Amino acid sequence: MSVKDINQNLLKPATKRLLLKSVTKFYDPLGLFAPTKVVGKILFQDTWLSGVQWDEILPPNIAKQWNKWISELSSLNDIGKLRWIELSPSSDYSLHIFCDSSERAFGVVLYIRYLEGKTTKAQLLCSCNRLSPLKRITLPRLELMACLIGARLLNYICTNTSQCSNTVD
Repeated sequence: MSVKDINQNLLKPATKRLLLKSVTKFYDPLGLFAPTKVVGKILFQDTWLSGVQWDEILPPNIAKQWNKWISELSSLNDIGKLRWIELSPSSDYSLHIFCDSSERAFGVVLYIRYLEGKTTKAQLLCSCNRLSPLKRITLPRLELMACLIGARLLNYICTNTSQCSNTVD
């Protein structure tokens, strides 16, 4: 992900096309920055619902939120990304999945908890989120949708890794 490229968009008038371009440039396959990206997705959904045309200037309230979101993206460069976790087949580790939803979005985060020496460590493995459908759905149903993507994410991780935890919480 290049935050520099996205920050260049602040110099241009805020349009629906530019907002979508900014959200799609944000490449994050592991979902490490999913909470940040979902804000952009929600802004685009709000723009879509407002009926703004592609090259029309965004309404002031959405443009203000978009400028704030773009400005906050520069702080993502300061975050260190740990990717390598060395585990032996005899390592004591477990996967922990957390699912949650709100009226606007739902998501899942997957952590690995492991022993390194005599200390216990936890590290974010991946996450994903989705926007809630435009048709209103009850919060319990959205919670179930979050659980479904949590189960799918766990299945994907266990299927595509050579080691899968015996303990999942």
